Amino acid sequence: MTKKLTFRKFGQINIFSVVYGFMYFYCYICNQFGHIKLKNMKVISMRDFRNEQTKYLKMAKKGEDIILKSRSEGSFRLKPITDNDSLMTKEEFYAKIKNGLKQIENGEVYDMLPNETTDEFIDRLLCIE
Repeated sequence: MTKKLTFRKFGQINIFSVVYGFMYFYCYICNQFGHIKLKNMKVISMRDFRNEQTKYLKMAKKGEDIILKSRSEGSFRLKPITDNDSLMTKEEFYAKIKNGLKQIENGEVYDMLPNETTDEFIDRLLCIE
């Protein structure tokens, strides 16, 4: 059961409606003054995607949000893989974990110094001055 707010002029208003209205207003103001940019999302059917794959792949590569809708399989976001993404097999992933555990057992670890911030610790690990 949700709480109801009572206002003289408007009668009863669901609390979720108030929160949703505030969030919508906040996003509108932020978008108007440049705090955040609301992206337009392109929703396409699987048929449209099959007919014009190159067009939609180029749009996704430029950073546009492309959503593929399938009646039977649901919706999917089309997003290009970047250099920051890592692709590995399940076996490679588990091998990396085993290697990391072995390094911990052998004492091949770096401790964070007292009063050292996380950024300073990472910079020290990466040999950044």
